[in-house]
Amino acid sequence: MMRETRDSDITPPCRALVLGGGGARGALQVGALRALCEADMCFDLLVGTSAGAVNATYLAVHGVDVDTLAQLREAWQEAGEADLLPTSYLRLSMCLLLGHVGDMDGRLEAFYRRYGMDDSLTFGDIDGVRLIQVAADLATYRPRLYGTRPDQSVLEGLLASTAVPPWVWPMERGQHRVMDGGLVSNLPVEPALRQGATAIIALDLSDWRFLEEPTTRSRRRYMAQMLATMERREIELELRLAELSGVPVWRVPLRADPPAPFWDFTTIERMFVQGYEQMTAYID
Repeated sequence: MMRETRDSDITPPCRALVLGGGGARGALQVGALRALCEADMCFDLLVGTSAGAVNATYLAVHGVDVDTLAQLREAWQEAGEADLLPTSYLRLSMCLLLGHVGDMDGRLEAFYRRYGMDDSLTFGDIDGVRLIQVAADLATYRPRLYGTRPDQSVLEGLLASTAVPPWVWPMERGQHRVMDGGLVSNLPVEPALRQGATAIIALDLSDWRFLEEPTTRSRRRYMAQMLATMERREIELELRLAELSGVPVWRVPLRADPPAPFWDFTTIERMFVQGYEQMTAYID
């Protein structure tokens, strides 16, 4: 005998916007978000990793509208001018040798505070949209989600999700070390599913084009290939999980042209435009 379906049995729709990590390539998302805003697309849930967490947090705290996106663009421009991440391996190496890397932690925190992320701000203070920031817990080998409780600190989650060694050391919380969420979920589709997403638009900043170039014997290249291989497999598995769960995912690859390293902020003006154009073309 079939049981009568009641309204309380029906899961309400949850439209999620997933913002992947990618360092300076997060500027592509800023342009893409403008296109989504102009298309009057609304979301119930924002989920972000690393640079995606920065963008998601800013929108959740300040509102999803054209004016906010203009302010977010200015924030990215300031980040580039402040050189929050050293743009050369030589300068980074000097910082490591001189023990100045820890200074970057303080600079990053000060930057977030200037844009409204102070100690008192909790996820319970955010209205109109749910926010999830994704970090990696090195003690449990799993994603650590900030935003699942209203009393959690927005600033702590943002600092954890964007702690990219060796630029910024992992955050220590008791016996746990928490760092950039890209280590475990660079395009956080699975965290969005866990939070009840029923439809997902995912803005993917992953760029594996360098893997197609002729092989050169370089330790840096091998390391990049290793990380890209893990990231690609991770994304494929999360997309497959969404498929098995019956949740549609519109994955939008955003690409800088020419390709840009995640630490290089010198081309963000061009990436704002490219992200907007690519998202507009996808919508059309």
